[in-house]
Amino acid sequence: GKYFATASNDQTAKLWNVNTGKNYTFGGNVNYILDVTFSPDGKTMVYITSSDIKWIDTKNFKQIGYYGRSGAIFNRAKFLPNGKLLVTSHGTDGIYVFEPGTNTKPAKIPHSFTSISTLVLDPASHQMAIMGQGLTIEIWDYLTMQKTAFYHFDTEYETPNIGTTVKSVAFSPDGQWLAACAYTGEMQIWNTVTKESKLSRPNDWMSQLEFSPDSKQLVGIGNKGFMRVWSTQNWEPLFDITGHQSTISSVHYHPAGQFIATTYEGDQSGSNDYSIKFWSTENGVLLRSYQLTGYLPKFVGFLEGQNKILIHREDEQFFVFDLDYLSLQQLNSGATSNISTTGYDLSQGRLAIARKDGS
Repeated sequence: GKYFATASNDQTAKLWNVNTGKNYTFGGNVNYILDVTFSPDGKTMVYITSSDIKWIDTKNFKQIGYYGRSGAIFNRAKFLPNGKLLVTSHGTDGIYVFEPGTNTKPAKIPHSFTSISTLVLDPASHQMAIMGQGLTIEIWDYLTMQKTAFYHFDTEYETPNIGTTVKSVAFSPDGQWLAACAYTGEMQIWNTVTKESKLSRPNDWMSQLEFSPDSKQLVGIGNKGFMRVWSTQNWEPLFDITGHQSTISSVHYHPAGQFIATTYEGDQSGSNDYSIKFWSTENGVLLRSYQLTGYLPKFVGFLEGQNKILIHREDEQFFVFDLDYLSLQQLNSGATSNISTTGYDLSQGRLAIARKDGS
C-alpha cells in the first residue's frame, strides 16, 4: 500500500509514493501504455504497451525486465495470487504466463477464442474463467495451467441478431457454482463439480450477477429495475425486487450478507432517482433509501472491514457513506470534469483519481 501507479497518453508510467506524493517517471516508450499492475508482494510493478512488457523494481525504481514479441498485440496484465503474471493479447496468440521473477520464455494458455472479452479469477479454487466470442466459457486451473472445464450455453436459446457474447460471470465464494449471463438475455448456472447445468433462464434478461458472501444466494439484475434472488440450495426464486423504475447500474452484497445495496440510472420518463437503496436479504423488503441530490451514483463498493460505502457520483465527486452514523463525507472537491480514470483499493480504503491534464 505504499505506492500506486498511473499511465497516460504521453507514453509514460508513473510510480507514486502515497505518503509523500513524490513520483518516479518511466518514459522512452514508443506506444501508449495500456495497463499497469503490481505483484502480490508489491516489490514489482509491470506496465505494458501493445508491443512490449516492462518490469520495474519498486525499491530502486529501475527497470529489471523486458519482453517484446513481433506480431503480438498485448492489451491487459494481471498478477495471480501465486505471483505469476498473465498478459492477454488480441487474436489467437493466447495468454502469456510469466513465472515469478522471470521475463523470458513465457508459457501460453492456448485458449480457443479469436479474442478475449473477459477474464475472471476465483482465488478460492485457483480457477480462471476465460470468455471470448460465442456463448462459451473456458475454465483453467491457474496453478497447473490446465483446462479443467468447458461450458456452453444451451444453444436453443441463442439469438444471433442480438449478440452471442457472455456479459457477466460470477464464481460462488465456496467454489461450487459458476453463474453467467449473455447479451442474448440468457442466464445459466453450472455445478463446478458435476459440470451439470442447474438453471437456465432465457427470459429473465439478466445483465449482472453476484453471489452472497456465504454462497447461499445469487442476485441477478434484469431489465426495467427488476432484480431476482435465487436460493443456491434448490435454485428456486426466493423473491423479486422491483423498487427501481429503470435500469439498475450496480448491485452489491454487504460483506456480512446483511443486505443488498443498489443504484440505478433513471427512469423512462427522463426523471432520475439519485439514491442508494438497501434491501433485506431475507425477503427483499426495502430497508432504507438515501438521496444523493442532483447526480446519479456511478459506482458503489463496500470498504473491507468497515461498515462504510465508497460512492463515485456521476459528476465525478467521491463520497464515503458511514452506515453506522448515517453520515456522508466528500473526498474530493474542485474541478472534476477532466477525470480520465479511477482506481479503487477497497481493502485499504484508498482511491486514486487520474485527470486528463496528467495530474
